[in-house]
Amino acid sequence: MKITKTIISSIVLTLLLGLSYQIKAEWRFINSNVAHQSQKENWSCGPTTIAMWAGSIRRASLNPLTIADNCCGRDGTTIPEFMKGMFNNTPYGYVFSEWEYSDPEAAVKGVMWSVARFGEPVAVAGGSGTHYILIRGGRADYNPYTNYNENNHIRGVYVNDSTEGSPHYSAPVSGMYRGQEYPPEKLMRYWTKIGYPWDKKHRSIERGTYKAWDKQGKTYENNNVFTNF
Repeated sequence: MKITKTIISSIVLTLLLGLSYQIKAEWRFINSNVAHQSQKENWSCGPTTIAMWAGSIRRASLNPLTIADNCCGRDGTTIPEFMKGMFNNTPYGYVFSEWEYSDPEAAVKGVMWSVARFGEPVAVAGGSGTHYILIRGGRADYNPYTNYNENNHIRGVYVNDSTEGSPHYSAPVSGMYRGQEYPPEKLMRYWTKIGYPWDKKHRSIERGTYKAWDKQGKTYENNNVFTNF
C-alpha cells in the first residue's frame, strides 16, 4: 500500500510539474508577413524599412524610391518623415508615434509590448541615429503586452536590417541577420540613445491605437525603469 501511495504521489507530482511548466510556457512571435528588402542606395534605409513594415500590413511589395519621393526625399529620413511615410502607406485607421525611452530595459520591454499588442513590427533608430532597423518579433517568459512588468523577461528579438544583402554593405550594419534570434543586450548595443545632449533617448516608431488621430506623428515618453530585460 505504501509503495502504491508513493507511486501515485510521484505521478501527481510529475503532472503538477508538467502543468506548472505549461503555465509558464514561453511566449514567442515572429511576423512571417515581413518580407525582407535590401536597400539599393546608401541613404535609403528609412524608405526601405517603411516598405518592409507597410508592405507587411498591406500584403504588398512597396517601392522604397516611391516612398522616398512621397515623404522623405532621397537624402535620409528623419523620424517625423518616417512616421509620415508609414501613415501614407498603410490603410485607413493606422497611426504611428515616436516613443522615447531613457531606460534600456524599459525600451526593450516597451517595443515588445507593441509587437505583442498589434502583431506588427516596430522600427528603432539605431547606430547613433544613422540607421533604422525593424524589430519583427521576439521571445519572452510571458506575453509582453499582457505582462509588462519587472518579472517578465525578454529573452530574444528578431530583426530585419535593410543593409543585409545590400550592394553597399558586406554585412548588416547592426550585426543582426534576419531569421536569427539575438539577446536584448545585442540589440541595445546598436540601439543607442540619440537627440540633443540634454535629451538623449532610445527612440522608436510604434503603431498607435486604431483611429487615434491625435497620436499620429506625436512623441511620447516612457519613464518606466526596470532592472532587467
